[in-house]
Amino acid sequence: MNPILLLHGFTGSSRSWDEVVSRLPADQPIFRPHLLGHGEAGDAARCFLALPGGFEGEVGRIAGWLRSRTAEPVHLVGYSLGARVALGLALRFPGQVGRLTLIGVHPGLAEAGQGGPPGAREERRALEERWIRMLREEGTDAFVQMFERLPLFASQRHLPPALLSRQRALRRGQDALGLALSLDQLGLSRMPCFARELPALRIPLTLVVGGGDERFLRMATQMKKEVEGARLEVVAQAGHNVVLEQPAEIADILRGRA
Repeated sequence: MNPILLLHGFTGSSRSWDEVVSRLPADQPIFRPHLLGHGEAGDAARCFLALPGGFEGEVGRIAGWLRSRTAEPVHLVGYSLGARVALGLALRFPGQVGRLTLIGVHPGLAEAGQGGPPGAREERRALEERWIRMLREEGTDAFVQMFERLPLFASQRHLPPALLSRQRALRRGQDALGLALSLDQLGLSRMPCFARELPALRIPLTLVVGGGDERFLRMATQMKKEVEGARLEVVAQAGHNVVLEQPAEIADILRGRA
């Protein structure tokens, strides 16, 4: 049984996968690292001890972290930010990945000369810089209040209050400067566009998206066309964060359908 490597989303942590992991086989080797700027206060603080290497640097860091723990190819699973890092890892270090599952993934912003809308990267960078200033000047609580109101997460408003409370506690437990560093180095505006590299991907790929996540469903549908043999799993009654909204479905996909 190959190990699973789980990469969380922005403002998440290794604990974001608890409900999924509880439904996986008890003897399944599972790795859950924190991405740059995330985790307990000490984990986030340690990110500042090394010079950040941008998005590609984080891909290399996670690859090295994994290499120090197992020589086996892993089932690499990522959600949102974690899915973007996972895609980069699969493209840059394919020998470490035996299977790839991407949940709510963005392949990167295409430049205007590559078919992307003019100014999209600059607009995204301006948005991320506003978020970075908010984190630095107002702190994590203020940012989380704003972040949870994004239309991307509208479907979560119908979840049980206790579940939302647990997620909010995980988010508020993050270090504001760590999250700012993550946005500065790993934000969508800093990510390379991997769209043109997708046809070269030879790793079995499953794309997972919530049925209510229309924008990411369009992207996943296009990505499926670019990768030979790729599968698309659309999870009903879920928006962007399928890991939170339908953990049993994610576990089922990882256990047997993927």
